[in-house]
Amino acid sequence: MRRSNLSIWLATVGLGRQFGGVAGVARACAQAIQDSSDWSLRRTISLLDEKRAVGQPLRSTIGYAGNRKRFAVAMLRQALDRPHAIVYDHVDIAQCQTILPKRLRSPHALWVHGVEAWKRLPQRKLAAMEQAELLIFNSEFTRQRFESFHSLNVEQIVVPLTFEMPSCDIDRLSQRRPWILTVGRMEPDRPKGHAETLAVLPQLIEKIPDLQWHVVGAGKHLDSFRKQVLQSGCQEHVVIHGFLTNEKLLELYRQSRVFCMPSHGEGFGIVYLEAMSQGCIPIGSTEDAAAEVIGNGGACVDLAQPEQLADRLEELLTMGSERFDSISRRAIVRSESFSPDRFAMRFTNALARVF
Repeated sequence: MRRSNLSIWLATVGLGRQFGGVAGVARACAQAIQDSSDWSLRRTISLLDEKRAVGQPLRSTIGYAGNRKRFAVAMLRQALDRPHAIVYDHVDIAQCQTILPKRLRSPHALWVHGVEAWKRLPQRKLAAMEQAELLIFNSEFTRQRFESFHSLNVEQIVVPLTFEMPSCDIDRLSQRRPWILTVGRMEPDRPKGHAETLAVLPQLIEKIPDLQWHVVGAGKHLDSFRKQVLQSGCQEHVVIHGFLTNEKLLELYRQSRVFCMPSHGEGFGIVYLEAMSQGCIPIGSTEDAAAEVIGNGGACVDLAQPEQLADRLEELLTMGSERFDSISRRAIVRSESFSPDRFAMRFTNALARVF
């Protein structure tokens, strides 16, 4: 029989919402450990957060404001405090685990999220994975991509991610505008399908004159994207928001018919869950893990065949309210299988396999 209240350290890149999807995973992990009768969240150590965080489940968080040396020193304290286990939310910060000799290290689990592991890894990152008791993958797609580069004799499990959104008012599903919504960082090395969506926009506008495309997110590619929109002649139909608060983003999810992010490299795609939870029907691509997330709650298109994206967008933007409501409700039901409670159960069960 396992002992209860085993102490856990959670080591994270960052917990603040400004740090993106990985931070959301860290918050969900912290909450799951905090709520568990088997585990005790002894300490949360954040690389990017400022000083101390307050409030549940983050009351024990110490942040190092991006100072990697101080973060590494804090992690070395495991040799003195000896937590039963450490959970790292990213391989970059798990490298400090390799500094200590084995007899001074606490056993650790490591999250593997996507593109950071879809390549040949440098030795120290690979060592952090090889020394782990458990590798937690966010999708089967990510696990298979990782295995195409590395074959490790380490326990592995897939734990699908969760999302942070309130429930949707299902009585207002069809009261939506012919809007397309895209949410994602705009980085040149991580295309999210903005170019493909912009390419089909002119033909959609001809058929749907009141169409609007709302683009949320910032990044190095934002200025270039603004120029591309002007060159396309579609600027009156494209609203570029940049970064939005959760409240404003929630409004867009609830007003838009379609969430469109036919990305080239999603290891999971939490934004698909956010959209589905609000009845906004998602479109992803067949090139990444989108299909695992979207399932029957939306569609995935082949980016090599642009007409697929155009046809699917037109269909969802113009279909009658009864049919739209049916698909929209299906999307909501699909999102419920990724609820925070289900994530907590899967995550803590994964820890129980090895610790």
